[in-house]
Amino acid sequence: MELIGERWSLMIIRELMLGVRRFSDLRASLPGISAKVLTERLGSLEEAGAVRREKLPPPANVQVY
Repeated sequence: MELIGERWSLMIIRELMLGVRRFSDLRASLPGISAKVLTERLGSLEEAGAVRREKLPPPANVQVY
């Protein structure tokens, strides 16, 4: 509960339940969140194992969550 109780965490998880997203997609879907806060929340969610970051193979060659 501590993890998803942080501001924005639950909304980030909700967005990721809809499918794989890039950082910019998440930022566009969550108006009002700063890049710094999104980075921090994704990092803590990734450390806790709630979110996984992957790099797509070429030609996309981008990181997704």
